Amino acid sequence: MLLRSLVLLCFLATVMVACSTAEDQECQSNGDFFLTKVWSPVISNTCIKCHAPDGTAVEKGAKFILQYSSDPGFLEKNLYAIEEMAKTEYEDVPLVLLKAVGGNNHGGGAVLVKSSDEYAALTEMVARVKAGESCTTDNASRVILEGLTLLDAAQTLRKASLHLAGRLPTSAELEQLERATDEEAALGEAIDALMGEDTFYSRLKELFNDLLLTDRFLNSGVNFVDENYAEGAAWFAEQESTEKKAAHRSVAKEPLELIAYLVKHDRPFTEVLTADYSVFNPYSAKIYGIDLSFQSATDETELLEGKLKKDGDIAIPHAGVLSSPMFLNRFPNTRTNRNRHRAATLYKIFLATDILKVAKRPIDPAQATSYNNPLTEDPSCTVCHKLIDPVASAFQNWHETDYERYLPDNGWYKDVFSPGFAGELMPTNEYGNALAWMGKKISEDPRFVLAMVQNIYRGLTGREPLSYPEDSSDPQLQVRIRAWLDQQDHLREIGEAFVASNYNLKTIFRRIILGPYYRASNTTGELGEDRSAELAAFGTGRLLIPEVLSRKIKATVGIAWLTSNADSLTGIYNIFYGGIDSNSVTDRLTTPNSLIANVAMRMANELACSAVSRDFWFSKDKRRLFPTVEFADAPLSAEGVADTAAIEKIKDNLSHLHWQILGERAASDSVELERSYALFHEVYTEGNAALLSETVSKNLPYSCRMRIDPDTGEDLAADVQIVGDELYTIRAWQAVLSYLLTDYRFLYE
Repeated sequence: MLLRSLVLLCFLATVMVACSTAEDQECQSNGDFFLTKVWSPVISNTCIKCHAPDGTAVEKGAKFILQYSSDPGFLEKNLYAIEEMAKTEYEDVPLVLLKAVGGNNHGGGAVLVKSSDEYAALTEMVARVKAGESCTTDNASRVILEGLTLLDAAQTLRKASLHLAGRLPTSAELEQLERATDEEAALGEAIDALMGEDTFYSRLKELFNDLLLTDRFLNSGVNFVDENYAEGAAWFAEQESTEKKAAHRSVAKEPLELIAYLVKHDRPFTEVLTADYSVFNPYSAKIYGIDLSFQSATDETELLEGKLKKDGDIAIPHAGVLSSPMFLNRFPNTRTNRNRHRAATLYKIFLATDILKVAKRPIDPAQATSYNNPLTEDPSCTVCHKLIDPVASAFQNWHETDYERYLPDNGWYKDVFSPGFAGELMPTNEYGNALAWMGKKISEDPRFVLAMVQNIYRGLTGREPLSYPEDSSDPQLQVRIRAWLDQQDHLREIGEAFVASNYNLKTIFRRIILGPYYRASNTTGELGEDRSAELAAFGTGRLLIPEVLSRKIKATVGIAWLTSNADSLTGIYNIFYGGIDSNSVTDRLTTPNSLIANVAMRMANELACSAVSRDFWFSKDKRRLFPTVEFADAPLSAEGVADTAAIEKIKDNLSHLHWQILGERAASDSVELERSYALFHEVYTEGNAALLSETVSKNLPYSCRMRIDPDTGEDLAADVQIVGDELYTIRAWQAVLSYLLTDYRFLYE
């Protein structure tokens, strides 16, 4: 019953059917008919102008209230509003029909004419409501998947392994998939196993930092709390630089570590807002003065549950991440803002609602002077403030400028809307525990499920969930509605599974990865404009974020891309490659620009330079890149005759590289492999000729040589170093590797 009203999908399961016309579909649910025939062409163009929450009709007391499409539950709520109006009659005529043509003293006059198609559609909607729901059409929207090519189980596991665990799947994992009688079930089990690895929790924290942005404090976290934790500040002042850096990191990471802790221990993810504790490591516990029994005084990964205290004795009521000093400092307050910024953040991250989009009517500043208190009286103001001010009250017990300072006796302002949530007033005896009360209410709201599904969907696919298409003049409107409906249906199924699993966040990851939006790779046949629009949301095709690309490089190539012994992508090139610093740069770039393209080219060239000779240094059984060839294998013999055996080995290795780097199975006669071989052959031929004419050196550039022992970091003995390239094959392989590393299939996901 909980999911019946799940605003995650905007309306009931019966609504989730294909958005085709009546001619295309024999049976159309009431919800589908309302969406395609009533909402889009009629209500969204006429009624909502006055009957929106901030409209003139509502100002004058109209009971018929419609929600904008920015409301996550707008269709369910608006369908209900129409149903209620359809049941109300005046002189045996449904009121909604009567008012539409200007009857019953309709303040907006006639908005439809009886002979119009729009009035006919509204009339049929009324008839449908009176007759009741008779259509039991199956989920016909899944016809959208026809002709869509999905990644197979092995390809999906490879993609998920790189994304979640920062590694390639092992041979044993791939063999287990091949042997499984139920490949999809085996794939699901393999994904579950990935979510038990440490790198998954690093990725999880990255994903939620994109929302909370608390990594801003990695180098300064203690500075924001030391005034209220004097004992911890005194300890910090005595530490060496290394310990101070660890303390800053530990304090900054506290809310993200709580999130990872909940997921790792399969706790209900509602605790992200309701947990009456947080988790601390030896450094953060010292700063906050929490006495916990750690096995090591310096292990930042050791986490124990604990509770914050004020002045050493008063316990602070925890509310998951909301009561974290880092959350409170990252989303600060002012005396005039009165926690509204924090409330807007709660709506956006945890309720899938952008509060700034709720009111669409421009505010007339002159009109506000007509009211004693515009915030609570002027409809153009109250449309937002009646939502945001009650939620803002949750933070009433925290100091308005000294953000993590807890003031249990604080009250709420009398000149704004009273504390509460979703129309429910907060009991006055909960004021001292306001944030915990609010966290529980938000976690119980169906929009919380929607928000979590959308957050993980964005993190995995790099795409925003589709918005409801509102442009009635768009010739592809019905196609876009169909695509929107299909995605909503998919997200609803994931949300239902999330709730059924006792809010285990891993369920969302698993379902998205196994679903078509993550696995779509191609289509069959030619695509027209309509079909292209319909499938636009499928396939992840995202520019990899610097952190994920860095791990992918190490997993596939075998070495990190370093600059001055630090990771290049997460260090010097992070912002250049579209990353964030959680401070001044908070939005990741999702499409490449010239800077990103140049960074990618530099990465490919520098990695190819160092990785090829390094990989050849190992024995064949330990190589990642060149398991079937030696650098002595060349297309031509010393006599200039084609060496068919060597060519076959080269092509076998090229096929291996296509899978290793791109996750692509390229047969020896495939177009892609022929292109790679042509590149290898051309570079080899020209280079070999240059060697014979002595216009290039037989030695590799210094940075491309294998000189350092990968285990000890010491210089290798001269006789085992790889310095020369007497056939030009190493440089030919460098060209191929650089070519593959700049392929969009490597840089994108």
